Amino acid sequence: MYCFTALVALVVSVSAYQSNNDVSVQQAPRLVCYHTNWAFMRAEPMNFTPDQIDPNMCTHLIYSFAKINPTSFLLEPYEPTDTEGPNYYKVFNDLKMLNSALKTLLAVGGWTHASEGFTDMVLTPESRKIFIDDSIAYLRRYGFDGLDLDWEYPTQRGGKPSDKAGYTALCKELREAYQAEADATGQERMLVTMAIPGGEWTINDGYEIEPLGRYLDFANLMSYDLHGSWEWEKHHHTPLYEGPGDSSTDKMLVLDYVINKWINGGMPAHKLIMGLGMYGRTWKRGSSCAINTPGEGAGPAGQWTGEPGFWAYYEVCGKLKSGMAYTWDSARKVGFGCNTETNEWVGYDDERSLDEKISFMKSNGLGGGMIWALDLDDYTGTQCDAGPWPLMTVVKKESSKVVI
Repeated sequence: MYCFTALVALVVSVSAYQSNNDVSVQQAPRLVCYHTNWAFMRAEPMNFTPDQIDPNMCTHLIYSFAKINPTSFLLEPYEPTDTEGPNYYKVFNDLKMLNSALKTLLAVGGWTHASEGFTDMVLTPESRKIFIDDSIAYLRRYGFDGLDLDWEYPTQRGGKPSDKAGYTALCKELREAYQAEADATGQERMLVTMAIPGGEWTINDGYEIEPLGRYLDFANLMSYDLHGSWEWEKHHHTPLYEGPGDSSTDKMLVLDYVINKWINGGMPAHKLIMGLGMYGRTWKRGSSCAINTPGEGAGPAGQWTGEPGFWAYYEVCGKLKSGMAYTWDSARKVGFGCNTETNEWVGYDDERSLDEKISFMKSNGLGGGMIWALDLDDYTGTQCDAGPWPLMTVVKKESSKVVI
């Protein structure tokens, strides 16, 4: 029902990239979708489990997150339910029984993990080998097709200056080890992917772009959370372009700038997967609804997600139905909601802004789209009055308009 074969419009001809000398160029389009292993803890009806994923909806599914033991450098599950009880690893990977073309990956890291485990693990060839060898056994044991590295971020949040070179070495050695394991066993090589940031200084400090572009199968750009209630001025968290009143820093925190930085730095466009957020970032409104005006801290926690400054798309829908006014920003190509009575403001992606971003992906020859995260769309169809999966459905609809 939710087949995304029409996403071929997001990938340009392979022949355009022969100059990259990348023998692993993938001709098939990618729609990379993250599943979060804490979504099942939410109250009904928004408690999401892997069996609710349509196996034909995405080309790649990524299970988030596993963690690195900071002493042994071995992979470990974050939640007991990952491998015990419901055994959500198994439920997740059993989706491939319904779609043999589907690829599943395990993400390691995430925001709460920070640099713990990563920074010491990448420090020496010996410590990296411990992790790499264990990752092969771990992924094969649980039926994953690859590893998604989600270190947030090298050299920061407990990291060291040595992280930058160590991260590149890890990716090179992972790719080589996964290839050697495939050659020895006759199995398909496991994938090596990475979640990458959008912040200028975070990129400069932590990532050697050109070699990463050679070793990674693809890179998932976190082209969201570029702004949030940690800032004193309200701003959309995933603007496509700069807009009136943007500071010099704001102008570097737009998708057009960030994507060009990665490509100009050496990441092949066909390996760059642009993130699409199924959620909004909120503020207490302050005295004005306009972007670049002061807010008063994080907006209230959502009914189901429970995090101040953050609403799932289905929670945004509830706010719109209860009187929040919608404004389209024609410069930044995104929309936001504002309610003067409740003092709430939210910037988020909707059907219109996703259409703009899909067109941008196509015109820039990117490798496809990445969804963060499946459980944040109105998958039940109970909150937005648009049927199940309204945002995922619009990705399918808009991408199908283009014929190559």
